[in-house]
Amino acid sequence: YSTANLNYLFGTGVDWVRIPFDPTSILNATSGSASETTQIGYLTAAVDIALARGFKVLLDCHVSLTDSGWDAATILADYPAGSHWTRMVAFSATMGAALAAKNYSPSQVAYQTFNEMPGTQTNYNAKVLALYNSFRTTNTYTTVVIGGDQYSSIDGLRTWTMSGFTGNYLVGVTPYVPQQF
Repeated sequence: YSTANLNYLFGTGVDWVRIPFDPTSILNATSGSASETTQIGYLTAAVDIALARGFKVLLDCHVSLTDSGWDAATILADYPAGSHWTRMVAFSATMGAALAAKNYSPSQVAYQTFNEMPGTQTNYNAKVLALYNSFRTTNTYTTVVIGGDQYSSIDGLRTWTMSGFTGNYLVGVTPYVPQQF
C-alpha cells in the first residue's frame, strides 16, 4: 500500500480498498503488550493513509492457512476454550477497541473478523458469533464483515443461520475455494 499504488487505484475510480493482514505476529505477542499495540498501530496507520487519500477501507483479518502455531486449523480446533481460540477472541475485542478509538465512520471502514474459515466447521455459528460479539464488546458501530465456512463460500453460507447478530454487519461470499480454479 504505497502512496504511488494508492494514487494509481484512486485514479482508476476505485473507492474501496481491502487491506488484508495475517494476524500471526500480533497473536504471537502478549495481549496488551507494547508489541501488540505497535503492530495494531501499523494497521490503523494504513487505514488512515487510505482514508486520507479518499478511499473507504475493508480491514481484512486473513488468518494463515500454513503458519505453524497460529494457522486457521489450530485456532479453530481450540474452540471453545483452548489458548489459541481464546487469544483470537481477545484479539477481536482488541481490534474493536483500536478501531473505536480512531472513531472511524461505519460507512468508511469495515472489519472482517476471520476471513475464509477453511473446511466445514463444527459449531460454525458459535465460532463466528463469538468473534463478532467479542468485537462488539469494544466497538458497537464499525461495520463487521462475516462469511460462511468452507472459505466463505456460498455453500458455507448455507450451513449457518445468521442468528444472534445485532446489526451493522454484512456477509462476504467468495465464489471459489482458494488454490482451486
